[in-house]
Amino acid sequence: MVTIVGVGLLVTFIAASGGSWTVSATNVIQLILLVAITMSVGAFALLEVGGPVSLINSYPADSYMGADISYWQIFWLWVVMMLLKQTISANNALSCYRFLVTTNEREAKKAAMFAGILFIFGPVMWFVPPWVTAAMGVDLMAHYPKLAESANNAAYVYYIDHYLPTGMLGLVLAAMLAATIAPMTTALNRNAGIFVRNVYQSVLNPKATEQKQLFVGKVATVVNGLLCILAALLFASIKEYSFFDIMMLFGALLQTPLAIPSLLALVTLKTPDWSGWATIAVGLAVSFFMQFVFNVDWLLPWFEATSFTSRESVDLRVSMTLIAHIVITGGFFILTRCFYRETSGERGDEIALLKVNLDTPISLSEEAKVDTRQGAYLGRMCQILGVLVASIAITTNSISDACVFVSIGLAILLAGIHLYRQRNVQPSSQEPITD
Repeated sequence: MVTIVGVGLLVTFIAASGGSWTVSATNVIQLILLVAITMSVGAFALLEVGGPVSLINSYPADSYMGADISYWQIFWLWVVMMLLKQTISANNALSCYRFLVTTNEREAKKAAMFAGILFIFGPVMWFVPPWVTAAMGVDLMAHYPKLAESANNAAYVYYIDHYLPTGMLGLVLAAMLAATIAPMTTALNRNAGIFVRNVYQSVLNPKATEQKQLFVGKVATVVNGLLCILAALLFASIKEYSFFDIMMLFGALLQTPLAIPSLLALVTLKTPDWSGWATIAVGLAVSFFMQFVFNVDWLLPWFEATSFTSRESVDLRVSMTLIAHIVITGGFFILTRCFYRETSGERGDEIALLKVNLDTPISLSEEAKVDTRQGAYLGRMCQILGVLVASIAITTNSISDACVFVSIGLAILLAGIHLYRQRNVQPSSQEPITD
């Protein structure tokens, strides 16, 4: 409880006091730190076990599906639905802010490509240490008895604590804390901006000055942060599901109803103005039904089974919830096209301008001037961080242990050098479409 409240207050303070630049800067630094640690630790874990082939051959599971699951259909259904969920979550109007901070479309495509590469290789390298721990036959419940059945969640910590040099566990925990804080500060900052622009400025006070909007944005950030802390405390009190299962259920029940209309709104503009809010209402109704009415035992005849295991029940509930949202929530949004009518006047001009903006690349004259100090500040900070991490090597007792810190520090240092050297490079831009 203390950790949840402490981290929540810290996140709220950063988002409210620093603003969007501080949030973006911390995101960049935590990304570099986490990628460097993930890739380095994953590589050393593979070397420890003798390579990928040795890891696969020594893995203790009788099936690639893992334990507590008997039906391959449930496993692959869950895999496919998780891929669809992440695709919807990462590619919608609510998540596009990460691409709007770039200079032009070409830079946005580079950011998307880099994110796509990390989506493929990052999770694999992150899970290598737990896989190595499992391959070594470690009894995690014996080492972490207080965690009971959730002891498997400590597999990564066990590997770091027992097979990597002293000090590495603290560095990993710092990176994990940074990775936890970064998206939370981003969400608070984004939500405050949505409230100010779409509620306060549009409805409550259309003539508000920028100073007034800034103040209201900070107040909205604090209120949103406190609500998030209360929600986190509520989730922590749930004992029936693991933390991973809670996050999957949260994404399926609450995030997906918001993400689906945000994604489809970029696919078709020929929907009435009320389609977005109505789709969210339908999505919440679907979530309510799937959580409080739907019973996974209804699916037992499909598998000719008498009961499901705990894992199978959770996986089926998450998967069926996502399917219901894609079919019902997404289908409702598409069906609202039947009520679309061409608009005129000021609203018609806004929609026409939106269509033009979506189809027209940003011209060089429209690009905002790049503040080179950002690259200089972030580059220097990353260089300092890289040197500090690499300097931990002098406290180790062997060359192999020193190589762990040196490799991580060197990766951070090179990233910082690249940021600093690229600060004055003006990105090329495409000319606008004129035909």
